[in-house]
Amino acid sequence: MHTILHAAVGSIALAAVFAAAPAASAAPSATASVAETIDGLRAQGYNVQVNGTRAGPLSNCSVEAVRGPFSTSPGSTVYVDLSCPAEYMY
Repeated sequence: MHTILHAAVGSIALAAVFAAAPAASAAPSATASVAETIDGLRAQGYNVQVNGTRAGPLSNCSVEAVRGPFSTSPGSTVYVDLSCPAEYMY
């Protein structure tokens, strides 16, 4: 019983941490370029991790998703997923 109570309290505390984490407000939009999205997130104090295969110019890519932050600590990482045209992939 004691172990179950600790697990329930731990789950509730973990859920509260994720619920309190602020959402990255530079979500992808049709008008924002990849560079503008990344610059906006960095200006908000986030570390930005770019995901995707890119061999050509960044200007030919689009933002597929912005994920995170998954922590409330300063300098949290936000993940920007890119979609780039196939002609720039090897």
